[in-house]
Amino acid sequence: MRRWALAAGMVAAIAFVAPAGAQIALYEGRLPEGFAFVRFANTTTGPLDLAPAFTDPVKLGTDGASRISQYRVVEGAAGKTLTATTKDGGTVSFQLAAGKFHTFLLTEGGARLAGKLVTDVTEYNQLRSKLSFYNAASTCPTASLLLEPANQVVFSAVATATMKTRSISPVDEARVHATCGAAAVPSLDLGELNAGALYSVWLMAPGGTPVTFMAQDFIAPYQR
Repeated sequence: MRRWALAAGMVAAIAFVAPAGAQIALYEGRLPEGFAFVRFANTTTGPLDLAPAFTDPVKLGTDGASRISQYRVVEGAAGKTLTATTKDGGTVSFQLAAGKFHTFLLTEGGARLAGKLVTDVTEYNQLRSKLSFYNAASTCPTASLLLEPANQVVFSAVATATMKTRSISPVDEARVHATCGAAAVPSLDLGELNAGALYSVWLMAPGGTPVTFMAQDFIAPYQR
């Protein structure tokens, strides 16, 4: 089983997410004082090798889910300015809210690296699938996600650098497409969505062309 560990040996909300068909257990608790979670999303046109000052190095690619890192546990996050650098010297800084999950959208700010911090909604239901939609395309002031073939609205009016989430019934297959103004965005096959699993659909526009892809959300093992 893959462990969604909040902190080893500590009282926390811990979910064990396993492959399709495996048993899922959920233990209720609370995040230890001062802890937070952060992951990185690469919206740029090239791969990134990131060296956060507070956790292990992060490699982000340009092919679909390789753009999204696992969540990393950050101890003593409240009130601290955290930094991450790239191998070519680019630096980003941000502050996290304790007890929250965050996604840091890495963007190209002219000749330097920039970013935008998103505070994630993290509701969880072990009997349903959790699906989130991130608008990480600077060219799309608002975006929606529609379920094919009837164009049923799954998410609507999602502003740039924000996200929305909802719990849905597990399904064997699903196909969706995003809207980005008048731009045509190719449809996306989500495949099977399992009970208790967490998925995110991403709208990005590296190089100005909107694309969508899906990633499954995981937490990296916590090491003190």
